[in-house]
Amino acid sequence: MMMAGTTSRICIVYSVLRDLLAPAKPKDKEFSELVDILVFHFEPRPIVIAERFRFHKRDQKPGESIAVFLSKLRRLAAFCSFGTFLEEALEEEEALKDRLVCGVLNEAIQRKLLTEADLTLSKAFEIAQGIEAAAGFCEGKKNVGEPLA
Repeated sequence: MMMAGTTSRICIVYSVLRDLLAPAKPKDKEFSELVDILVFHFEPRPIVIAERFRFHKRDQKPGESIAVFLSKLRRLAAFCSFGTFLEEALEEEEALKDRLVCGVLNEAIQRKLLTEADLTLSKAFEIAQGIEAAAGFCEGKKNVGEPLA
């Protein structure tokens, strides 16, 4: 037994399908074709240039850890079509490394990363996390020697 809301959604989807197929009729197509048409309409493929734009514009946000920043970059890179083959996968690693270096907020981390020859993504991540951890440790220790008021 279908509920009223489900029926109206089915009618909307069918109406969209008819519009997408016009002037052809849904009954004239194979079921797999209809599914492909609806999937393409409701889940369009990302536009690579737009996804790369979002990737390259993403900077670290205030209060965001290096680990979270890099995980967000990895998620954005997944839609950039950097590739799946080894050579293209290396391009993705390079792009992630470049974005990490360019987008990090902490200038001390950025300066250190910019002085490293043969910098890899894993080395950049390790250095950035180390400096971030040390800065957090120092922040926590600032008030240790101060007398209580």
